[in-house]
Amino acid sequence: MKFDAGESFDNNSVYEAYEKDIGVKITNQWVAADANQYKEKLKIAIASNDIPDLMLVDATQLQQLIEADMIMDLTAVYDKASTPETKKFMKMDGGIQMKSATFGGKLMAIPRTSNPFYAQFLYVRTDWLKKLSLPEPKTMQDLMTGCWFPGILVGIAHDQSQAVTARHRGEIGGTWQSGGAIGAAKRVFGG
Repeated sequence: MKFDAGESFDNNSVYEAYEKDIGVKITNQWVAADANQYKEKLKIAIASNDIPDLMLVDATQLQQLIEADMIMDLTAVYDKASTPETKKFMKMDGGIQMKSATFGGKLMAIPRTSNPFYAQFLYVRTDWLKKLSLPEPKTMQDLMTGCWFPGILVGIAHDQSQAVTARHRGEIGGTWQSGGAIGAAKRVFGG
């Protein structure tokens, strides 16, 4: 990551704007050079019960934090502090993202999100469709229905390949890995 002259991870225009506009001073507990170092530092932070106030976690790490009672229920904070526009945006996908962060009726994290209409391309593995004798989806509703998508995951559960992937502006996002997504799909789709 590059900063303007005189700026750094700890001193930059974004942090200054947070402090000026909403009175929040951000202080980094630690900074990672890359994704692997971030994962390692976060693993150590969780194990030592010394986590930052704000961090990006995956589903497994979130579950660990919940089970260790290391994070708080954000339901009341979210309900009180979020604008109507934020609440609407966070449910533009039908509420799937919010469900992924809700456990036992409690909002335990704020899902990382982007505009649900941002993805420019969607890929579906046709070899899996053929293998499972599934029809080609014609609409997003076809893709996201409870019987079609988990059918792909359950039918190819042993394979660790990508089943469905969204591509936006040169980056891969919204990727579902069959092995890791089965639990999430069961939670999201109630299967």
